[in-house]
Amino acid sequence: MKLDSIREKVIGLIEDKGYDPVTIDEKINLALTECCQEADVPDLKKVFTVATSTTEAYVSLREKITRFGGRVKRIKYNGTNLRPYTSLDEMLIDYDDLATAGDVESFCQEGQMLWYAKIPETSANLLVLCYQNPEPLSSSNQEILWMPEHIQYKVLVGGPCGYIFDEKEEEDSGKPVTRRYEKMFADGVVQFKSWISKNKLNLTYSCWTQ
Repeated sequence: MKLDSIREKVIGLIEDKGYDPVTIDEKINLALTECCQEADVPDLKKVFTVATSTTEAYVSLREKITRFGGRVKRIKYNGTNLRPYTSLDEMLIDYDDLATAGDVESFCQEGQMLWYAKIPETSANLLVLCYQNPEPLSSSNQEILWMPEHIQYKVLVGGPCGYIFDEKEEEDSGKPVTRRYEKMFADGVVQFKSWISKNKLNLTYSCWTQ
C-alpha cells in the first residue's frame, strides 16, 4: 500500500475534516514505528561500529546510530562477543569500577545509553548489532516492501484510526470505535510477527534430511 492510499482509507473511516493530511501521516508513521518496536523486523536489523570514549564507560547510541530503535542484540570487541548484562545494576554487582583501564569485557543497554566495562586506553570500535526504527513514510518514501499488504492495512489504517478515535470519543462511552481499531492494529502486529517467524530460515534437520 502506498502512503496516499493509506491516508485516503483513514480519512474515509474517521470522516472528520479537522484532521489534515499532515496530522494523519504523523499518526500513520506512529503506528508503523509502534508495530516495529514490538516485532523483530529483519529488514530493520543493522550493524554499526561505535567508538568507545577514553574517559567515560558509556556512549549514547542515539547520537551514534541513525534511527536507533532502542534494542541491541549483540556487541563484539576485537572479534569477541561481549558478555551482556540486563541492567546497569547487574553490571555493578560484578564491577566496582566500570572505568578501569583495559580491554572491553561486558556491556549493558539502558535506554539510549550503552554502558561497558572496561575502557581501552585509546578509543576502540565496538561492532553493534541492533534494530533501527523504520524510515517514515513520506512523498519520497511512499511504500513498505517488507510487510505484506494485508497486514499493512490492519497496522497502518487500524493504528491511526485507533489513535484518532481515542481523541474523539468520550471516556465514559467506553470508546467502542477506538477499541475496535485498537484490536485491528493488535491483530496486525500479531500477524506480522507470525509472518516473520514463518519466513525465517529453518536450520533444524531430522534424521531423514539428505
